[in-house]
Amino acid sequence: MKPVEQPVPTTSLAGMLAAVSCRLDRDAGGWNLRLSGFDPGDAVELATDVRRTYDITPSVRMLGADATGIRARSRDDLLRVGGNVLRNHVRSRLDARQCGVTAPETDFMHHLLARSGAFAIRPIETEVYSTWVDVGISTSPDAAEQPADLSLIYDLVSNTWHADF
Repeated sequence: MKPVEQPVPTTSLAGMLAAVSCRLDRDAGGWNLRLSGFDPGDAVELATDVRRTYDITPSVRMLGADATGIRARSRDDLLRVGGNVLRNHVRSRLDARQCGVTAPETDFMHHLLARSGAFAIRPIETEVYSTWVDVGISTSPDAAEQPADLSLIYDLVSNTWHADF
């Protein structure tokens, strides 16, 4: 009997260059977080995780093929969602090596989004080292179109986030 070959996991160049972006804004109905580059199921799962973890009730709506909107009354609630986007990005880069990755605190996300109201991350702009993860972030107003202009550090030893805002 011939052994079954297992596929070798690979990451495509297109996948490494694809941006996931978040944009926070406010209208008459409250605060909105627009997520682009997410699979719609992933965005719903993200909102469900936030709902369960923080006991908030954001509403989720599909805005297009790769865009999802999350609305909440409180800005802090959506900053937590954005923090979970960063946490999930770091988890994905670590594979199964680290399961206790924490999301950045609300204050950290406030400072990050104070720059332009948006951020984008790409796998190719993230480097994993033995004790930390360096996450390149674009914070320009058209963040998904621009290269990283800020480095966020996730310390694997202390489970904390650091940046020079």
